[in-house]
Amino acid sequence: MKRLIIVLPIVALSCVFLLHMNANRTNPFSLEAVSQTQERVSSSIIKYEDCIQEESLIKLKVFLKHKNRLLFGKNLSQLDIQVEKYRTSLDSTIQNLSAIDAHGFLHNEYRRCENILLSSESSSFQTYYHLKIMEACYEKDKILNESSQNSLAKL
Repeated sequence: MKRLIIVLPIVALSCVFLLHMNANRTNPFSLEAVSQTQERVSSSIIKYEDCIQEESLIKLKVFLKHKNRLLFGKNLSQLDIQVEKYRTSLDSTIQNLSAIDAHGFLHNEYRRCENILLSSESSSFQTYYHLKIMEACYEKDKILNESSQNSLAKL
């Protein structure tokens, strides 16, 4: 009776393991399984290489300056408060997402603001606000990219 109590869970776990291997149609002991793992890691690294570049932000600032759409010397304290609120909500959103989803979210938000700035004649206050959002996305993406690469290096 004692042997049956020990043997049954081992047999059940073995069956589950074998069924799981068959469901994935892979043999974890083959070289293909190892190469698939390496492909997943390398695709993640490639994902992080397409991060927001500082050069694109600089080019946009030059474009906006050339079009005289940047604010200079005005009291922007109320607008800066709104930007800080947005940064706080951005932080909480990123913390609740996986690394890849957070990257995607930041890239989409960056592109959304960039499209607003490039496609429409927004006011100088709106331009300032969206430019600050883009800077926040760039900073968060850079931090997320560095922390993600450090964790990948530990693998």
